[in-house]
Amino acid sequence: MALIKRNNIYYYEDPVTLKRTSLRTKCKKTAQKFKKELDGRWVRYKMGLISYEDYVARPQKITIDSVYAKYYKAEISIKKNKQYYTSKLALFCKLFGNKIICDFSYEDACDYRAQLLKDNTCKTANNHLSEIKRMFQWCKNAKYIKDNVFDVKGYLPSTKATNQRKPIKLEFIERAIQLATTEMDRIYWTVLLITGLRANDAGNLKPENVKHGMFQQKTGQYREIFITKRLQDLGSSIYNVCPTKSSQRKSRENFQKIMKREFGLDTDLHSIRHTHFTMLVNHGFDRTQVGELTGTTSSVGTYAQTDFKKALKVIDELTANA
Repeated sequence: MALIKRNNIYYYEDPVTLKRTSLRTKCKKTAQKFKKELDGRWVRYKMGLISYEDYVARPQKITIDSVYAKYYKAEISIKKNKQYYTSKLALFCKLFGNKIICDFSYEDACDYRAQLLKDNTCKTANNHLSEIKRMFQWCKNAKYIKDNVFDVKGYLPSTKATNQRKPIKLEFIERAIQLATTEMDRIYWTVLLITGLRANDAGNLKPENVKHGMFQQKTGQYREIFITKRLQDLGSSIYNVCPTKSSQRKSRENFQKIMKREFGLDTDLHSIRHTHFTMLVNHGFDRTQVGELTGTTSSVGTYAQTDFKKALKVIDELTANA
């Protein structure tokens, strides 16, 4: 089990087949790390844990970082939203980039899954694992690995509970706004809380929407916009605060992380909208009125202007100290 250097490139001499395989590196430290991985495979063979056929037919020795570079060029580079895919693989490559991919085990995959679930919601963890699974399947097709250790039934966490959105306690949202690490998140979450708009409508709010109301992008339903003193104090910063899908996705992930870390909740930004509805219901508005005030009902009835002013007063008072 020797390392051999030729023309500044390190080679590994297999103790069974006596074949020399290029490690494709000039760095001795990196070569020694590869050698340790390959020696471990030889030990497993000597212990009878893998057959001779599997030993000599092992997939190509290549690091996860190297695989990712090839995968990016072949698959991700042709996609429109490259950042979405690279963000899901960045942490994985940071932790395991130097590891030889054919030696990445199911136990390694389970450990990574546990870490994701510790720091993120089930939905976010599921998104990360889905992208890693897709990359490993590509590697399997390219003969870099024999099996996709992420392709196991029941391995990905369920998002069923996550999709059942419920209102979040107002004080939790207030705390999240305080803990926001960017000004964009702080303003965006405040707009969501006070207006009760959907994420895309809130991120693309315009002055004319405040003055004349708006037809919501998802439903086409008309509604007026609650503008409290707190939003007035934020001035023009509330307009187009989070206009793109990618910025909204990043903000949603930031909110989810705070909710998970601070309160142990698997929730997302859309639940802020449910909190907004609940505030109105808890202060005397029935569901039909709330639907008409927030543009969520398909009824053709119209609410009295006094109802809007009353609702605005409720939201203003409840969120004044948010």
